[in-house]
Amino acid sequence: MRVAAHETARASSEPGRYCGPDPQALVAGEDPQLLARSDPGACGGFASGSPPLRSVYRLAMDGGADFKDPGWSGPLRRGATLVPFVGRLLDRRSDGDPESPLVLVRKILAAFAVALLGLLWVAVALASTERESTSPAVWSIAVTAAIGLASFVGVLLIRRRTLACGSDKELLGAYTDRFFAQMAAAQVPALAGIVATFLSVSLLPYLLGGGVAAAGFALAAPTRAEILRTQERLEAQGCARRLGLILTSENQPEA
Repeated sequence: MRVAAHETARASSEPGRYCGPDPQALVAGEDPQLLARSDPGACGGFASGSPPLRSVYRLAMDGGADFKDPGWSGPLRRGATLVPFVGRLLDRRSDGDPESPLVLVRKILAAFAVALLGLLWVAVALASTERESTSPAVWSIAVTAAIGLASFVGVLLIRRRTLACGSDKELLGAYTDRFFAQMAAAQVPALAGIVATFLSVSLLPYLLGGGVAAAGFALAAPTRAEILRTQERLEAQGCARRLGLILTSENQPEA
């Protein structure tokens, strides 16, 4: 596909043939808007009947899925370092080893998941105490459910946020900001559930809130499929930058 696109871009100046920016240069990470102005191709610009620049983006995006996914084992292990005593034994990574942004956000997600399990133990302890409840369990469950629904809708709305794509650094910042906003919204039901468990002396509110929080974390998870879906939305808005490669690079992108 890339070779054919390259030959099409450089072949001739016949009407109806594409003579715009070389897709090979786009694949190499060149700025498409700059190429459109400074490298019109061998034919001297866009020929009549040629496809719009978005079609060139799509040709260039053939490499958009070709990023090396670091996997989840490392981030999950790092998230487990929050466990007292055992955590330090699991942390084998040298402090000098570089980490890509994707590994960092996955590690943070794993830490939030471990925190949910920690709150579960707290909820079990609160529900096991012999004291009078200050709130009926049914009301606590209803309030937790309402907060959970609002939180889940908030996560869905945040996921629809358009990412800025002016530079690699701006795109990376927009993606991580969206991730943290989703995580912040997703954790609210768990916090509400722990408070409701304390008031009602019942484990059910936390089980409900923690379950909704876990579902929100799953939605926000930076999986390979989620990154590729985001890449498709970036293409649709005319952005030729490759999110997967930016997230897996251990070098800080330049402004």
